[in-house]
Amino acid sequence: MFRNKKELYISFKNHVLRYGVIEEGRMEGFGELRLPSSVVDEGTIHDEGRFQRIVEEIVDEHGLKRSEAVIQLLDQHVLVRTVEIPEFVPEEEIKGYIYSQLGETIHLPYEDPVVDYARIEKSDFILLFAYPSFHVNQLEGSLKKAKLKVRAADVSFLSLYRCYEYGRVPEKDEHLLFVDWNLDGVSVTGYYKDIPRFSRFMKSDLPSDYWEVKENSGEVHFKAKEEEIDFVRDYIQEQISELDKLMNFYRYSVSKDQKPVTGIVLSGDFPEIEYVRNAAETQLRVSVEYIAGDVLENGVPFKYADVTGLSYRE
Repeated sequence: MFRNKKELYISFKNHVLRYGVIEEGRMEGFGELRLPSSVVDEGTIHDEGRFQRIVEEIVDEHGLKRSEAVIQLLDQHVLVRTVEIPEFVPEEEIKGYIYSQLGETIHLPYEDPVVDYARIEKSDFILLFAYPSFHVNQLEGSLKKAKLKVRAADVSFLSLYRCYEYGRVPEKDEHLLFVDWNLDGVSVTGYYKDIPRFSRFMKSDLPSDYWEVKENSGEVHFKAKEEEIDFVRDYIQEQISELDKLMNFYRYSVSKDQKPVTGIVLSGDFPEIEYVRNAAETQLRVSVEYIAGDVLENGVPFKYADVTGLSYRE
């Protein structure tokens, strides 16, 4: 059976599934579908049948049967940890060494994780990325039933960095805080010299009924209800205070030379993101830039930055 030349790149949050269709290196289609709370909550698929049908809609619309898919995992389940690797372990055996040390010298908060890693330059240390295998298997199973073959899985802070790097090469001495501010929470990752140094996820406590929702032409639009806007902006202020704490954490606990964050890169689908940018820049006293302009390449909207970066994965 011949493999479909199209590839599907999927990013899903608790409230929405976004995707991009790549053919011959170009994004030929993109869209998003709303995910009711009964389908996905806290990163767990509770209604696998309905989730599968949502994916099948995309497969049928774009002719993607037997296509390969790359999936993006939810940030709230990703664990990032620094681990020392003995000198005698060759590069090609590092992942095997990590698995052999689980429960021995490497302790994680969940059993049977999926792991990956990134080298930290000029050192014997790696950054370990771990994710519960249950969630990976659940996603992979749903996509397989929808006639897709999962080629790889990734996390959003890596995808977003690729998207940023595509349009602008970071300076060598930049200490960047990537802030992916979405409806369901805020993912924060500190980067230095192309390596993520730490990552945190801050779940939103805003009720879902604070938002008006409109769906049309493959897009989902959220807007704060007029009577709830003050509560939404109070929440923004609280989260910016948490960002301030994380910037101090980066400087005094993560950066070896106590170097401060030099800039913030902002992305996400939060409806009040312009207010977020202005408030953060004023209160944190650091430049805040969007990960890209209003649109990405090929006219893809800003909120698809993670999907676009996912498609740059080698």
